[in-house]
Amino acid sequence: MKIVTVNADATIHVGILKGMTGCVTSYDADTGMAEI
Repeated sequence: MKIVTVNADATIHVGILKGMTGCVTSYDADTGMAEI
């Protein structure tokens, strides 16, 4: 599993990724980390 850091401003984009591709299995807004 690859973990990448995302900017807080990119939260909406992460949500779109999760909805459209389903590649993002989980997103923790508190840590700003996305598990792919």
